[in-house]
Amino acid sequence: IPPLVAYGAEVKLQSKRGERTVSVEDFILTFSSLII
Repeated sequence: IPPLVAYGAEVKLQSKRGERTVSVEDFILTFSSLII
């Protein structure tokens, strides 16, 4: 699933910028949406 991989890479980039909390939150929401 390329989009998810790209999103994961984006989350890692944002983590390095110090926006980890928001990124992880968005990632969890996106992941939950895919599972449900």
